[in-house]
Amino acid sequence: MRAAVGAEVEEYIARYMELGWNQQVARSIYDKLNSLNQFEREVVLIRLANELEDYLDLGILFCGIKKRTQAGYYSSGENILGDIAQKLGFPELADVWKLEFEKTAIASEQPRFESIGHRDFSFVAPPLSYKRLMDVLVKRLNETPTRRKD
Repeated sequence: MRAAVGAEVEEYIARYMELGWNQQVARSIYDKLNSLNQFEREVVLIRLANELEDYLDLGILFCGIKKRTQAGYYSSGENILGDIAQKLGFPELADVWKLEFEKTAIASEQPRFESIGHRDFSFVAPPLSYKRLMDVLVKRLNETPTRRKD
């Protein structure tokens, strides 16, 4: 890794990977943010960007239940990640977090996500427009005689 990207980037990657992340860790980070050095603060900022990416386009709703429960930020009624971004000096990032939490909370209540809420793995939900195509395919498969191999 070091040969490909250099020692500094390797150190960012190592520290990022060491930083376990869930709601409790986020609260702890917020509480001790002022005591972190600049490098540690930048690692936290990278984590915030990664977590945000999980929420963009409602992506968190397509993650397994373990990831959604672990994240749990939008259902907690607080915006700890936005608070961290604010405290780090990135108010625009805090605003984006607030917006993404609101969108995710609204979308999670839609019937489309009721039946897929307990999967333990990430998945792709086909668009609702596929339903008609699937109905046609099932009908055709049911009408096609089964061929035997002799």
